[in-house]
Amino acid sequence: MVCPIQKVGEIVVYALTTIVVLLVLQWLFVVWNLAHLRSLPPVSGKRIVYEGDRPLLSLLIPARNEERNIEACLDCVLAAVERAVASGAEIEVLVLDDRSEDATAQLVAPRAAAHPRLRLLAGDDLPPGWMGKSWACHQLARHARGRRLLFLDADARLEPDALVRVCETGAPLERGMITGFPRQVVRGAMERLVVPLMAFTIACHLPLRFVSRSADAKFAAAHGAFILIARDTYDACGGHEQFRHHLVDDVMLARAVKRVGHPLELIDVTDLINMRMYETAGEVWRGYKKNIFPGMGRNHLVFLLIFLLYAAMYIAPFIVFIYSLLSYTVFPETASIVAQAPIANTILIWSGGAYLLGVLIKAIIDYKNRIAWWHAFFLPVAILMMLLIMLDSWRTSISGQKYEWKGRHYS
Repeated sequence: MVCPIQKVGEIVVYALTTIVVLLVLQWLFVVWNLAHLRSLPPVSGKRIVYEGDRPLLSLLIPARNEERNIEACLDCVLAAVERAVASGAEIEVLVLDDRSEDATAQLVAPRAAAHPRLRLLAGDDLPPGWMGKSWACHQLARHARGRRLLFLDADARLEPDALVRVCETGAPLERGMITGFPRQVVRGAMERLVVPLMAFTIACHLPLRFVSRSADAKFAAAHGAFILIARDTYDACGGHEQFRHHLVDDVMLARAVKRVGHPLELIDVTDLINMRMYETAGEVWRGYKKNIFPGMGRNHLVFLLIFLLYAAMYIAPFIVFIYSLLSYTVFPETASIVAQAPIANTILIWSGGAYLLGVLIKAIIDYKNRIAWWHAFFLPVAILMMLLIMLDSWRTSISGQKYEWKGRHYS
């Protein structure tokens, strides 16, 4: 007769074996997936030549309460503009002050007065039913004169040759949209834990090959800090007005592009643009809280499945591994299941293997996104923080409370 402890041990080993198999499959998928993420080619060194008139690129920056970011952003943008114009491109830069309550407009104004390619626009009041950023982007698109629109966030920093590469590659863009996830600058503990998980979830679950090759709108991803879209495509899909009530505007724009049959491509832009999205733990929490559950379409089943899957694959094995390790070393005299079970060595090996596989997956994704590889060892803690934010995002939605961001409140 099998003793209860032995039976429990066998169940634990079976669960860990299943998790390890899933993680191996996840690792294979990530390696295959990232191989399909292309980058823009380097600067050719040749002058950009167009057929017919030079198409104007409109670089559009929505800015609300961005006094800590806007000067550095514009310094990088204008330097990149000068280099692109010298190579033959035609560019205008529009900044919309979205009813800022700080000195954003006052910081942009002298630069706009000194630079003929930069215009400062005063945003109108937010109409009922609109999300703040969608309304700002909508206004920018109305004022833009270009045949291509490049939406940037105010916390983004362009590399000096970024616009030359965009114009060389994006010059033929008459239809469709190109987007990518900027390299994330992370400094605080919460930033290091949570911010890189955005790229982690995309690499683990979204087949990047299908983003550009499938017409299905479910295979869509985007980052609002870098969206290059043809004017004809923007108008054809209805622009930001079509999803004016939705919090996750970038992904909704990507889906709208697919629905009208225009091409969408997700590329690696980590060598073109970097950004520090949040600077405090509170900003990280609020920023992800407003996006996570709405980004799932407020689907409770999807929420539950993701919550359980991530807890099982990335947190549970680590807990078992630490418990098993302590039972062998620090507390060998304890009457723990792990210490007493004849298959205790198997539990230790399989749980440790599952943890290290998770670390390997995260390290590969972090390396691709130019983030320090050692962050991967904190994956269980990072996943725990993400799940807590998910719970808060879900709780806020079902309780009828509002999400808060930059002084505005959204349902």
